[in-house]
Amino acid sequence: MKNILIFFTFFITNYSLSQINLKDSTFQAIGYWDLNEEQQYKITHSKYKVTGNDSILKSRLDFRLNIKITDSTANSYTIEWLYSDFKTNIKHPLLSKIISLNENRKIIFKTDEMGGFKEILNLEELTRDYQKTIDILKNEISKSDNELVELIKKIETLYIGKLAVNNTTIKDINQFYNFHGGAYKLNETVEGNLKLDNLLGGEPFDAKVYVELTEISEDNDFVVLLLEQYVDQEQLAKEAIRFGEKISEQKISANDKKNIENLEHSIILTTSIHNSGWPLYSMQVTNVSLDGNSNVEIREIEIILDEN
Repeated sequence: MKNILIFFTFFITNYSLSQINLKDSTFQAIGYWDLNEEQQYKITHSKYKVTGNDSILKSRLDFRLNIKITDSTANSYTIEWLYSDFKTNIKHPLLSKIISLNENRKIIFKTDEMGGFKEILNLEELTRDYQKTIDILKNEISKSDNELVELIKKIETLYIGKLAVNNTTIKDINQFYNFHGGAYKLNETVEGNLKLDNLLGGEPFDAKVYVELTEISEDNDFVVLLLEQYVDQEQLAKEAIRFGEKISEQKISANDKKNIENLEHSIILTTSIHNSGWPLYSMQVTNVSLDGNSNVEIREIEIILDEN
């Protein structure tokens, strides 16, 4: 009963901000947020290894996110994200150390007036923090431990430098605000082409994207949006080979290159958004597959309306 009352209060408080047009079954994703307004979310990152019909959970990471609107103008919002309360099933001491160093990490960024992400404002601070983290890890491992040395190299590739930090940091932000600024019509699929940032450091990828408003809940005052995204397979294979040779410091065989040509990368994102512009629940499934084997990452963002 308490959960129902909290949801009811949330919906009624924001009802006057309606972006849902029932007459023509459309929705425009706009953030109607007040200065100093806050919301709390639970975020879960899960990674699976899938072979055929069998799946194995490789890792799970849960943490809390506090979001606060710190500035609001006619043209933009300044937003603060604060991470805390990390929990994981990872037993590896080095990876556990990396996770613990993210406790109370703060990201400050700006959106446009619609709530669409624009830029990180404290990027230099974050870059320094990640560099300090890597330096701490380097000092704690033995140079004779080849496995850990290689792991640190991979982490450096993904996290060191402003571009790498920016690309890695905004993954959850992009998921959270993905649909903001857009206008959508029920059951109408919009198809487009995108340039995607390459987290491996190479040229951006071309991708096909499909977006659809799949549900309007008149009673509960929210909508459900769906996005499907598919990376250009040829570009993906070329980049995977380049990055693999860089990490291993050796050439990939012609036979392995041929197999890598079948590499596929897709993202399926489903998000329910309340009329106020606050996402209620979002799940992003990233699937990287090759020859019947898949690495699947599931990122879930869920609003917390009841602490008890």
